[in-house]
Amino acid sequence: TPTDPTLTLQGRAQAITNTNPARIDLQIFDGITRTADIASMLDQMGMGINTRSIRKIAPGEPISLKGSINGRLSGLKADLDVKTASMGSAQVDAHLAKNGKHMQVEGSATSQNLDLGRLLSQPSLGTLTADATLAFDNTGGKTRINLTPARIDHFTFRGYDYHGIVAEAKMVGDNITADIHSTDPNLQMNLHGDIDVNNRTKERRYRIGMDLDTVDLSALNFDKREGVTASMSLDADITQTARGDLLGEATIRSLRGQVQDKTFDVGDIFLNSTLDQDRYELTLNSSVAKVDYDGNVFLTHFIRQAVQVVSDGHLNSIIKQKGQHEYDPEAFGSLMLRTLDLQPVCSFFAPKLYISRESSVGVSMLGNSVEGRIATELVAAGSLFVHNLQGRVYNDGLLLRGM
Repeated sequence: TPTDPTLTLQGRAQAITNTNPARIDLQIFDGITRTADIASMLDQMGMGINTRSIRKIAPGEPISLKGSINGRLSGLKADLDVKTASMGSAQVDAHLAKNGKHMQVEGSATSQNLDLGRLLSQPSLGTLTADATLAFDNTGGKTRINLTPARIDHFTFRGYDYHGIVAEAKMVGDNITADIHSTDPNLQMNLHGDIDVNNRTKERRYRIGMDLDTVDLSALNFDKREGVTASMSLDADITQTARGDLLGEATIRSLRGQVQDKTFDVGDIFLNSTLDQDRYELTLNSSVAKVDYDGNVFLTHFIRQAVQVVSDGHLNSIIKQKGQHEYDPEAFGSLMLRTLDLQPVCSFFAPKLYISRESSVGVSMLGNSVEGRIATELVAAGSLFVHNLQGRVYNDGLLLRGM
């Protein structure tokens, strides 16, 4: 039938001999296929490629192919034009060289109005027009990948059309570096990232530097209000351990938000996370609030176990459960939040909310024993006012009590 996959080819293949490795000269004049057919062909060739993800790309969409594949099996050059009737097009120019397990790939790719949303079945994504140059090499015992550069002419995400973005990335062995520069008027940003992976200790080190001159959250459809913008700079040096703990330092400077003609300065925020002799300490200092944590488990473990204890206690006070969570009986920690000038944050996110200075919330935990405290001089939300609030919540065994 007219909708059946077809492929019109012209070419030749020389015989394989000891002195004359196989050579392919293939010209594709008018190829019509679908991703399911490409996946089936790869399955039949027995190349060991997982084709399930290929089948999910643009299912049922006719794909037009034109171009050529030339060279010997140890070194192929491909020039292909890929077009769809309604989802844009792409061009690929690549050279592949293979010697046993070693492979080198160099090439470039461009796209014109490629509909990533439909291709990947992701409604938040739109069309992409971009070009990139890529090199891959795994000779010499190390994998090297070089992307220099990727230029995004336009890319639609959540209904906004981004443009003026240039990205470069490089991977050498276990190190990855990346740079992103955006001149989009609603996202003016410079970002540098450096990631080191230690395969022996299973640790990852992240070093990130970012200057966010301005981001218009309203224009980018991240905030339904009009005229919402923000700016800041970030410097972070964080190590993620094999257990997932995050240790290191991060600094946010000159954090500022704006809603139409009103500006809210948060200022600088300093975060420090350490582990010394099996004791974790985490501090956050800023002009709006101060946070201190100390314990023998990382903060995320502390929060998870405390929430489970309180949840089990609350449910047990209402209905009889079949079982509770298992807790680490040796886990302990103490978390304290003390507010300073929260007004810039409240005014930006919730203009009708007011929390007085020196308000505090504290949580401490030892095994399956949890205690929480709250104290504030004034909390106001619209026409609701709460004065001199003092509270304590604790559990007796797994029974939640308050006073």
